Amino acid sequence: MVPSADPAPLSPELGLTDESRRRAIAFVLLAVFAVMATRIAWVGDDSFITMRTVENFVHGFGLTWNPGDRVQSFTHPLWLFVITALYFVTGAPYYTLIILSLFFSILAVAIVIYGFSESPHQAALALVALLFSTAFMDYTTSGLENPLTFFLIAVYLYIFLRRESNGSRLVVLSILAGLICLNRLDTCLLILPSYILVLWQMRWKKALVALVIGTLPFTLWEVFSIVYFGYPFPNTYYAKLYTGIGSSRLMEQGFFYFIDSITRDPITLMIILVALLLSVVGRRPKVLTVALGVMLYLVYVLRIGGDFMSGRFFAAPFLIAVILLVSLPLTFSLAGRLAPIIVAFLLGVVGARANVFTGYTYGSGSHEGEIRSNGICDERGFYFYRTGLTNIFGSQDNPPYDFTATEKSIASEPNYALVEPGVGFYGFGAHQSKYVIDEMALADPLLSRLPIPNLVTWRIGHFAREIPAGYRLSRETGQNRINHPSLASVYDDILLITKGPIFSGKRWAAIWRMNMHRNDSLIQDYFRSPLYVEYSQVSTPVPPGTPWDDRSTRRVSKSGLDIGLKQIRHDTLIETSVDDNDDYDFFFRENANVIGSVLVARNPLPESGMRIDTISVPSDCAGHGYNMLTVKAVAGDGKYSFGHIRFLEEPSKATDGRD
Repeated sequence: MVPSADPAPLSPELGLTDESRRRAIAFVLLAVFAVMATRIAWVGDDSFITMRTVENFVHGFGLTWNPGDRVQSFTHPLWLFVITALYFVTGAPYYTLIILSLFFSILAVAIVIYGFSESPHQAALALVALLFSTAFMDYTTSGLENPLTFFLIAVYLYIFLRRESNGSRLVVLSILAGLICLNRLDTCLLILPSYILVLWQMRWKKALVALVIGTLPFTLWEVFSIVYFGYPFPNTYYAKLYTGIGSSRLMEQGFFYFIDSITRDPITLMIILVALLLSVVGRRPKVLTVALGVMLYLVYVLRIGGDFMSGRFFAAPFLIAVILLVSLPLTFSLAGRLAPIIVAFLLGVVGARANVFTGYTYGSGSHEGEIRSNGICDERGFYFYRTGLTNIFGSQDNPPYDFTATEKSIASEPNYALVEPGVGFYGFGAHQSKYVIDEMALADPLLSRLPIPNLVTWRIGHFAREIPAGYRLSRETGQNRINHPSLASVYDDILLITKGPIFSGKRWAAIWRMNMHRNDSLIQDYFRSPLYVEYSQVSTPVPPGTPWDDRSTRRVSKSGLDIGLKQIRHDTLIETSVDDNDDYDFFFRENANVIGSVLVARNPLPESGMRIDTISVPSDCAGHGYNMLTVKAVAGDGKYSFGHIRFLEEPSKATDGRD
């Protein structure tokens, strides 16, 4: 806090001054925040994607997610190294994340209360706003990088807004800007306009020196990333870039993300909007550039489609908005000073849920962690009942997530390569004993380059890919066993990049091809061909009524789905399951030659889902024999899905194709 010009004693007996009183009140407010943040502390599944890399790093397997694969599955290098430092000492993943999250979040709020609030009223306004913002409070923990972002941005803004311009200030701001980028690259948008202003106001030589010094950590990381991982950006960037989803559809999803925040957490976007408006009206250059950074970041959030975690991308902009609000001079009467506090309190109370009112049972109800139709979820509500810190003390029948049980379950799996859609806790539980294939492609170097199979229905942040035929076997054997020749060629390059000698010429040629998009035509060729599966992969019956997008079903692309039978068959009856409200053609083939086809027309069920059909194979097809089936969608709602096939005759009618 800024000291009073004339600290007159308030109480001769106690010798209290205005400044002492402000500091005492600030301490109480900070203590309240610390208690509340601890009370709702939790960790999410995504944080353990990073923890698996930390685990491997600490045990000598390098910065890998699957041991032996140099793949950057994390988006926050600085946060990862901070976690690694403490985890090396504690060996406790859960408590490491909780301790670091609370530490940096409390420091960030301390800077707001002590550094920016010049009166008890401003400090109280800041605390009430922060406590009642679901977005901010949810991500004071969670295990993600948000707390370190809060701290770095709070320090940066304190120096930017409260310190006079000089050469040393520029260097410090440059270092902080570099660390913010290193912690999470896209958050640099929040401070970019203000940093440009700082550089503009300095002589170009000093500005250049400060820019070089400040960006050195990030520059060194980028060089390391290209040398070690083979790419300048994390694998998650490519997993979300190569989805095939159009920009207009992503912006529509981004709009849903803003609406979701308003309905769940009205105080967050309301305070951001008020802070931006007051900053524009105030016309103070420094404040304007900070506000511009928030606007730039919000446009970016809209453009990328937001996130599946409700409020996560609004937490840092909200903290900046609170800093802007408490930095404004208050010249109102006592009633005028109390009004914003009351308004913030009421907005928080009328929100869908206020964190201060949630206990250790939060998340035990199905509605709290419900994934809405827009794909957005209250992530804390989804995980808190299992991973909330207070559950250790407050719940006798619901201990925190049991990694021991997870490890035992994974160890019992018969295969070495396991396919999973949610790989945080599961991947960490696998340790180095199993190779985990991430269907969402966040940690998978091949799947992250493949578009999603269905562009009609998808969930933001969960872009599931089809597993190419032979890919799982490739991971099991350590050899390239992918069936499609074009995709196999791409995978050869990926193997060189992720497993080959770091400084070999062949590896660097592969790095060049992948980063310069020289392999894109090969990937397109793969998707122009029907997807291929073996009969054994689709022979397990799918029950009627199974949702069309269930994990047990397969999307049917425009090019179709090839099913290899490995032998000539003469069966006349085949059981199959397809989505009930679409038409499908089944082509019977001998290798590349189409022998005949059957149309399976739509037959809607009372409750939409997969339906069972029996196909009578044309007599000429059965007589000739066939060793492949191709399923193609003809017409319907665009949500094309195939479940299974099963031959209804004895296998004695099959031959090995050499008759």
